[in-house]
Amino acid sequence: SFGKIGTAVLVLAIPTIDAVYTIARRIKNKKSPFRADWGHFHHRLLEIGWGKRRIALFYWIITFVLGIAALFLSGPQKFIAFITVGVFLIGFIFIIGKIKTVEGLNLSSE
Repeated sequence: SFGKIGTAVLVLAIPTIDAVYTIARRIKNKKSPFRADWGHFHHRLLEIGWGKRRIALFYWIITFVLGIAALFLSGPQKFIAFITVGVFLIGFIFIIGKIKTVEGLNLSSE
């Protein structure tokens, strides 16, 4: 049923959205979607100074919250939650990019 699929998709939201975003970004930049790069979400977090443990904890907490939400949401609500997580994650990626750009400008001006 859609509810079971929705639960799986919601629990796997972060890696799914990260993969789709990364593939789309590579295609947009005329790069092979199968060639590795440092554009994944966790790589961007590493670049702004997050440690591996902090990133893992962040992923675990988000996955736990989405898993609990999946237990209590109906099928259409799960889809809306997935889209909402996607919007927030992509927004967060852009914010990280801006932080990195601003830090790069600050470093080059010193």
